[in-house]
Amino acid sequence: NMLGFGSWAMKKLMGEFKMPTTDELIGMAKEMGVKIVACTITMGVMGISKEDLIPEIDSYAGVVAYLDDAKESEVNLFV
Repeated sequence: NMLGFGSWAMKKLMGEFKMPTTDELIGMAKEMGVKIVACTITMGVMGISKEDLIPEIDSYAGVVAYLDDAKESEVNLFV
């Protein structure tokens, strides 16, 4: 995040290129039926709680559960 500069710079670039905001992208994804899964391992390592995340999270899973669920998907994006 670089003390807030990273977020500011990304928003500025997205605006310059007329890209949708993060909230708009999440909304479009949910309308398309995208399932958002939060990684519990990463959450633990980074000290993030469920309350820290957006309400659009559909489920929480570790790597094994995520991969088991993802193998049934036509498209899978891991970020």
